[in-house]
Amino acid sequence: MNNKELDSPSNPFSDYHSTNSPVDIENPISIKERTLLFEQQAQNNNQNNIIKPSVLRSTPLSPKIRQSQTHFQQINSYNEIDKRNNSQSTSSNNNTTIHTNGVTNSVQSNNIDNPFSDSNKVVPSPSDGINPVSNSFLDPNSIRKGNLNKPPSPLVPTKPLALRTSPRIPVNGITSPNLNPQIISNNSNIDRSNDAEAQTVGLSNDFKKFHLNNTKSNNMNPFSPDDESSSLLIEGKFEEGTSSLISKAATVSGSTPYSFSQNFQMPILEPSPASKLRAANIQHSSTTIAPKLAGLPQQPPPIPQRPNLQNIQLDGIRNNNNISNHYLDNGHSDTIHVSNTISNHKVGEKIASRRAVINIDTTKSNRATPTADGYNKIELSKHTKCIAFCGQSLYAGVSNLSVYNTKSGVPSNIVAIDEKIKITSILLIPGKYLVDEGNIVWAGTDKGVIYEIDTNTSRINHTRNISNYSIIGMFYSGDKIWVVSEKSVAIWIRNETDNNFSLNDSPSMDYSLAEIPEFDIAYILEDKLWLCSQKTLTVLGPYPHFENKKSINLKVLMGKITCISEAGLNTGELYTGHDDGKITTWDIDNIVAKEVFSVSYYNITSILTVNDKHVWVGLSTGKICVFDSSVKPWKKIKDFEAHFHSGVIQLIRDPFYPYALVPPYTSVGNSTLSVVSSLSEDGEVRFWDAFLSEDYINSLIKDQETYYSERSDISLFVTTYNCDSTKPQELLNDEFNKKFFDNWFKVIDSPDIIVVGLQEIVDLESKTVNAKSFLLKAKKKSKKEKLDNRQQLWVDAIKNNLLNSQNEKYENISCTQMVGLFLAVFVKPCIHDRISCVDVDTVETGLKGYHGNKGSIALRMLIDDSSICIINTHLAANQEQLIARNNDVVTIMNETKFPPHDKPCCYVNGGDGSHIMDYENVFWFGDMNYRIDPINNLTRDDIIKMANEGKYDELIKMDQFHNIHSTDTGFPLYPLTEGKINFAPTFKYDIGHNHYDSSEKQRIPSWCDRILYRGAVKQLNYQRHECTASDHRPVSSSFIISIKKMNLNKYQQIKNLCYEPCSKYLEKMVNEEKIRWVMKKSQCNFDQAQTILQSYNYNIDLLIESRTINSV
Repeated sequence: MNNKELDSPSNPFSDYHSTNSPVDIENPISIKERTLLFEQQAQNNNQNNIIKPSVLRSTPLSPKIRQSQTHFQQINSYNEIDKRNNSQSTSSNNNTTIHTNGVTNSVQSNNIDNPFSDSNKVVPSPSDGINPVSNSFLDPNSIRKGNLNKPPSPLVPTKPLALRTSPRIPVNGITSPNLNPQIISNNSNIDRSNDAEAQTVGLSNDFKKFHLNNTKSNNMNPFSPDDESSSLLIEGKFEEGTSSLISKAATVSGSTPYSFSQNFQMPILEPSPASKLRAANIQHSSTTIAPKLAGLPQQPPPIPQRPNLQNIQLDGIRNNNNISNHYLDNGHSDTIHVSNTISNHKVGEKIASRRAVINIDTTKSNRATPTADGYNKIELSKHTKCIAFCGQSLYAGVSNLSVYNTKSGVPSNIVAIDEKIKITSILLIPGKYLVDEGNIVWAGTDKGVIYEIDTNTSRINHTRNISNYSIIGMFYSGDKIWVVSEKSVAIWIRNETDNNFSLNDSPSMDYSLAEIPEFDIAYILEDKLWLCSQKTLTVLGPYPHFENKKSINLKVLMGKITCISEAGLNTGELYTGHDDGKITTWDIDNIVAKEVFSVSYYNITSILTVNDKHVWVGLSTGKICVFDSSVKPWKKIKDFEAHFHSGVIQLIRDPFYPYALVPPYTSVGNSTLSVVSSLSEDGEVRFWDAFLSEDYINSLIKDQETYYSERSDISLFVTTYNCDSTKPQELLNDEFNKKFFDNWFKVIDSPDIIVVGLQEIVDLESKTVNAKSFLLKAKKKSKKEKLDNRQQLWVDAIKNNLLNSQNEKYENISCTQMVGLFLAVFVKPCIHDRISCVDVDTVETGLKGYHGNKGSIALRMLIDDSSICIINTHLAANQEQLIARNNDVVTIMNETKFPPHDKPCCYVNGGDGSHIMDYENVFWFGDMNYRIDPINNLTRDDIIKMANEGKYDELIKMDQFHNIHSTDTGFPLYPLTEGKINFAPTFKYDIGHNHYDSSEKQRIPSWCDRILYRGAVKQLNYQRHECTASDHRPVSSSFIISIKKMNLNKYQQIKNLCYEPCSKYLEKMVNEEKIRWVMKKSQCNFDQAQTILQSYNYNIDLLIESRTINSV
């Protein structure tokens, strides 16, 4: 074994000293004494107490970040952050000018290939008189062990997002407990704030394989039984009796400062997703342009027809997951995506759909880090692959078992085992009382040897070799201990003498798994053994005879299985995570896949269920997401960076805490009543608040916003125009275009803020311009240098225009140019003093991220206590570049970064102002280049005719952006809104004329120029303007924004009042955890368990002492 820094002779806690550290058996040191000793040494020697700072996970999508001279600095891993200068700045990264003011026993089996089929019943035993069908296994040599933590390359989807058919999901919130009505008065001001919540950046992945048209037979249908009747659909007729799929759920939000790193050395990573798009786009282009080269008219690929799925029940999805009539009656569409190949069926029959994936509602995702107070980060060896957690002790190790104090983060005990072995599994053995948990630990190794360790005396009590193969996992389930190796499973029951488990006792059963194909994941649930290997799932059970076996091959239904977890007590379900970002729900009685949820597009490495409804998911990117599974479809309530520099490999929770807590719980911190621990690939362990208490408090505060804040209205005018390198003077010299320019800003009278976003203010096809944009990247311009000439021309022209048209003198608070992109913001002098925290950031997406001919300019500012983010974009062009445009959106969302800001209640969804979606009010606009794809054999001439006839409602159904934005909940722009389009397509015109493209390319008219918004905003109008100087037409929109101004004294008053209802909420959560513990131990129902616990004041140890559970 290679000794690293942590395993060196200089480290007093290293495994290096294991063979040279005899244990004094005569006078053992207690765990308490040992803990005090090491803590005293840690205080005397600061080196033992140093916690390595977190390194920013850096996955830039373009070279911009790698080359940048400006980074954010992380002082510590929680909240001390150096602020970026808000004053005048000039990007040295690109040709940009910024001007700112302000994761062998014979058995009977049957081989089932379809995991979703209702015919997948467990084969009965021979005693039942039924002859089981023989099973044929996959060749184990053909199954390779993959790296479960290596993320796929999800940034480049294999199919356009326009093929997604998951409908928009309405979000229903709940009302938090009311505060003291005598203290909090009603405010007469009406809060018009919309649900401005954050959207986690990322594209769902279920369009990869699930959108292919298939005409498979019913035996391959994952959602229908194996019957001979085909599934048919009669239009306009739906099944009755469907139950509610969507139910109200509490969503919480919080605010915790984020951490960033500055001046760190970034690894050399692959560039932006555009580099990965080239091969796919070339291949896609060749297939779409080939007909034109053959002398045929160019026709883009049609968008598949989207069937109306209202009131339709899918096979494999139980009645309680169907769409309720109430939900449909309110005009909402369903959330289940099925294959495009659907045949007609008579009334009462179910739809046969081979590929049904349910998308997650991500609109209420909160990204605040739920840190558990009082717990310290622990740095382990990077070779550590498993941990166990109990109270204030964390158990881990590679060749020796180390016990760490979770409060100080330093080792408190080390048990020498054998440096020639590696620990692959750790199990805390249950004691008689909850306070005894963690005293005895079993450690499984890669040599098939199990060690029983007394952590109080640091002694190895017993050892047992159950196999010559590695231990896959050890589990405590059904009051039995299961030890699963690669070729066998050994089961221990309690000793009849002292009612404890001992490794000195022989296992009650030793079952051979030699005939099972190679597997690397095991799980025990309800006396059944679940074994997984890549795309093969084998289930044995029940204990003790294991007479039934089912083997399922997932084939192309979903990705490789990477993790497995119980769905909750008495749910009858189990979850499997997959490397394609999906989670499958299984019926544990019939071994049938019920649902598939698309929760991410990265590898899922770990799953943990908390409170029977919150599903914690660890990803290979280092993120942790939390989903509310009590509603259908699931709702993402949390999405935060847990480990900035490596992926999550394990999520665990203390198996005995909070059951050991004795009421009242006021002496325990809110965030430490229940704790989740995560282990990363590089050995970092961090601790999280399982009850998300901070989010609950912030939701209570948010509900009382009308008490501690007042609102006022301001007007905002936004316009976007691809001017095709036109100079302002050229507009003034043409009579027709001068009329446009003079009336451009008269749509609304005297707006408070005017935002002008231009594209192509310089000729992007000019060799001179392109050469300068590359050569001048390394040249650092002076902050006082005069603005670019073309940029200055537009600023001066707009100022003069505003003075003449509005009779107002506007102040330019920011003006930024990036090659052809231009963004300027003008405000009235009367609101200038209300504006603060003005910052600008640019992102290049052109030429694989090396060029600013495409990209974005983003500006953020605060007006009083309301946050606003404005983004001018220019996305990838050409009809067939839909994937490239989608990836440009992802890149802009991921790479746009502002200096973090910790002003309370200014930002939403737990954000700190560093991300676009942290802002309450967001305006996204520009030349987005999304096109119209004709369907039903419509030609270009048909599109032009429809446009001239004003049939915009029919045309919008063929619009690429509309089809993604209105259906795909994983699309980054899904939370934003676009007003109803009542104007003709704005692209492409012949310059100087009012007719569409007459050139050889014959481009299809499209709405390339768009304006989107979100927040406490009311849209007044949305229109285009007429100007013939470019091949685009300008577009503008006016808004009324509700601006809030906080009273900090009242805010603090509300915050203090929120702690009492939060304490009651957390007390209820802890008591419910104890009720579930009694239910699991005694097999009684919820009401019985609650009655028992109430008689013992929810004290579990008193309940155990009374032996009441045994009597039940």
